[in-house]
Amino acid sequence: MLCPLGKHIDEADAGVLGEVWVGRWGVENGSFWVRDVLLREDASQVRGRGGEVLAVLRAHLVSWLNWKGIRRKKAALEAFSFNPLAALRFLGLYAV
Repeated sequence: MLCPLGKHIDEADAGVLGEVWVGRWGVENGSFWVRDVLLREDASQVRGRGGEVLAVLRAHLVSWLNWKGIRRKKAALEAFSFNPLAALRFLGLYAV
């Protein structure tokens, strides 16, 4: 079995396993933390298909923020909540 860095797990030393572990936390901090804390995904009371759709939309939003290089995600989300037209422009949807 290969680890994410392309080495066999039985051949991986402590350094390789450390890199895999740190990489995992980079994903956790970059995406899941934003979804859990800023977007309060865990507190959502929407269940079933609606919950799945909202989870996909949240994941897409976080990916879009990362792709655009937004580092201050909380500030961006707050700005978008006060100015929905700015959010549409950010997404490439220009409202009249």
